[in-house]
Amino acid sequence: AAQSYTAALACTERLVTLLLAPCLARNERAARTRVALDGLCEDVMELWLLPEWPAADLFLQVVMVKMVGVLVARGTGDRKQCDSALRQTALGLLGRFACQLREVLCKALREARGPGVTGGEAADDADGDASCICNAGWGGEDMVLCDQCRRWYHFRCVGVSRDVADGPWSCGDCLLHERVLRRMGALGL
Repeated sequence: AAQSYTAALACTERLVTLLLAPCLARNERAARTRVALDGLCEDVMELWLLPEWPAADLFLQVVMVKMVGVLVARGTGDRKQCDSALRQTALGLLGRFACQLREVLCKALREARGPGVTGGEAADDADGDASCICNAGWGGEDMVLCDQCRRWYHFRCVGVSRDVADGPWSCGDCLLHERVLRRMGALGL
């Protein structure tokens, strides 16, 4: 099994490398290839959790690693190759995949908790959305309010203690959004 996985990984890495190679040029073919790669990844993201498509998971793993590589390329040679259009494609793919992954994880968490409290119940402070990432609502548990999106989160769901409740705090989504905006600004996008 390990040998067939290694062979599949090598084949997938070769395929993704071949798909990315034309994207590095600065011509119309590169633009069309980026659009095709984006569309292919969108299609594979629709299949990645289906047991009938085990290679979809491997393909997305390789693509996402390559896209992170595009974003963190250092040095003048790499930076010239990874032009802003490809970096924008990488940001878009990574962002869409992260959103889809978050939805899957939240759904799994809700299913694991079973039937019970649903989202939308008010927290003891009526300010903001009390649905949390688990969609369980307040339910009498300690929660912290994100200063940016005004959404309430259970301490246990975001891995914080009561100490953060008294000071400024931002949720992971808002922190990621800030980082992406800063990165896009630095890239001139």
